[in-house]
Parts: sequence; structure tokens; C-alpha cells
Amino acid sequence: MHLIHEAGTAIYVPDIEQVRSAHVTGSDAFPFWAKIWESSTAMALLLQERPELITGKTVLELAGGLGLPSIIAAQHAVKVVCSDVFAEPLEFVTATAIHHHLNNLECRVIDFRDIPTELQTDIVLLSDVNYDGSLLAELQRTVHSLLRKGAVVILATPQRIVARDFISSLLPYCSEQLEKRVNDTAIHLYILRNIDQEKS
Repeated sequence: MHLIHEAGTAIYVPDIEQVRSAHVTGSDAFPFWAKIWESSTAMALLLQERPELITGKTVLELAGGLGLPSIIAAQHAVKVVCSDVFAEPLEFVTATAIHHHLNNLECRVIDFRDIPTELQTDIVLLSDVNYDGSLLAELQRTVHSLLRKGAVVILATPQRIVARDFISSLLPYCSEQLEKRVNDTAIHLYILRNIDQEKS
């Protein structure tokens, strides 16, 4: 475990060689959580530039991995829950939160397909979660459910062909679309709201 700086923020990451070694000797797939992806950086940059999106709010990051957006969000939000389906990355998020003296950040193991019903949130952060075509239908149901409950969903993603229909299904909820370049990768950010519900 060592500290790096990403989006101007210190964050703990694993030793990638140790992760690769464990991958070679183990039966599990290489863990996608073990690096900070461009979408996560783009999300972090957006939250730094637009703190009003999260100030005074409760925030949930799903499939958070190393939790860079959660760390940024916790500097402005009332409470942040950083979650992942695996426990391992949350150890690094916890270490980073301690490093920054963030007492309002909680780490929880959560599968986005089964979010605890008692977990209420204002803002949901999703960074590059739409890479696996086999999970897109369930991800779409989850996002639509969160929007119906009144949450604002912020999605950061590269333009993946496999996710074209998934993104199209969310466009009716899109109140704002932005683009950021990170390491020469174009990342699209969508701010999604249930506008009809907000009007009622």
C-alpha cells in the first residue's frame, strides 16, 4: 500500500506488482478495483469544480473501487458511503479517509444489484460501471430505481459500444452532459434527475 496523488488528492493504492502476482497464482479474475480509472478521475475533477452538487448532501458511491470520488465528496457532503462488491478495495479507501481525517465517510460491501432498502441517499456516483455487457440490464434497473426514489445519479463513462443502449435509456433523465479528457481518454459525465418527480 502506498500513497499517490490523483486529481490533486492523496490516495492509497495497492502495489500493482503484488496484485498481479496474486492474480497469477490465484483463480480470481484480475481485480478491476486495483487501479484508478480515468472515469474515476473525471468524476473527482467534476466534484472539485462543482462542489455545489454534493455540498450538504448524503452521497453513495457504487462499485467505488479505490474510492477517489468518495474522498473528494466527503470534503463537502454531510455523509458519504463508499461501496464495492469486494471488501479488499475498501481497506484502501478507509486508509485514505483516515489520512485525510474524514470522519463522515463509511465503507460498506454492497452489490449494486441489491442495495439495502434502508440506505437513503441524495446523490449516487457511478464511475465506469457499464463495461460488462452481462450486467447492463441489472445496472439499468438499479439506476432507474434510484432515480424513481428521487436520487440524483452522476455517471462517468468512456464511450463504450457495449453500453450504447444503456446510455440511451438514461438520456431522458439527463439534465446535464459534460466531457473531460483524462490521459487522452474522453470521459462523458451525465447528471441524471427524475425531473417529473422534482416538479411534483
